[in-house]
Amino acid sequence: TYLLMFMVVIAGYMFYLRYQQGNTAHRAEAWLAYIDASASGLPASHEDVAQTYSDVDALHTLGLLSAADGYMRSVIIGRTLGSTENITTILSTEDRSFYLQKADGLYSLAIANDDNSEELTILAVSGLNGRAAVAESMGNIDAARGYYESVIARSQSQYPSLASQAQR
Repeated sequence: TYLLMFMVVIAGYMFYLRYQQGNTAHRAEAWLAYIDASASGLPASHEDVAQTYSDVDALHTLGLLSAADGYMRSVIIGRTLGSTENITTILSTEDRSFYLQKADGLYSLAIANDDNSEELTILAVSGLNGRAAVAESMGNIDAARGYYESVIARSQSQYPSLASQAQR
């Protein structure tokens, strides 16, 4: 009986080790997918990472923010997604509107994940700043001001420098 109990304990321990290795491998795979998405430069890749690996760290919110930033980057430089130095496509008015709406929606989803914890402050502030940038790009200064006020309220106690930056 002692031998049987010892074997059950060993089998349980082996199962536990295998379970931990699986979790570690899944986490590593998720971060590698995020790095690959960053290398591609395409917002859709970041959206896929956000959906596929929403259970790993803050990759859901980080993927949404990165995707939204990709759309905003295209609006700022005035070129469509996927444009390179060799092949450049100028951003049309319709594409610009679509990219701004898409970025605003992604920033909004990222902000919705905020639980007001200290750990998520930077991500929430990034989302709020992104929504403010979208509002400014659309010419809606009052909405942008509201987002900046939210940044001040959210970051004042933990990151006063971010709050003072939003005041400007």
